[in-house]
Amino acid sequence: MTEQLMATMPANDGDAHYGFHGITPDARFPSPQRRAMMEIAKERNLQIDKWGAEQSHSPAEWMLILMEEMGELAEAILKHGGDTEDMLTRQGKDELRQVAAVAIAWLEDRNRKDIKRVIAREQAEQEAAGE
Repeated sequence: MTEQLMATMPANDGDAHYGFHGITPDARFPSPQRRAMMEIAKERNLQIDKWGAEQSHSPAEWMLILMEEMGELAEAILKHGGDTEDMLTRQGKDELRQVAAVAIAWLEDRNRKDIKRVIAREQAEQEAAGE
């Protein structure tokens, strides 16, 4: 990976700091963080099956998609009184996973665009140098 691409990544990418954290009171269950990430990955795979793996949108389009999902989450929460323990019914939890998965899809799109920009810049530099 080039230095330019590395500059677009978090400083400790791949470090143990980015591993799963959290303690579960019962060894039969994954930590809450691991479970959340697994649920989001499952939802992301459903989105890929439906819309394709390489969606590409402008930031404004991504924001509209994300806000639509946020609206559905808000509706599910308000339907059950807002601040009650039951606010995240099955539907609410599904909507929450969709919000997270859309945010990840947006980040994936951004990362693909970063990679393409770095490659294009390198190719232009090579052409300018006569390689």
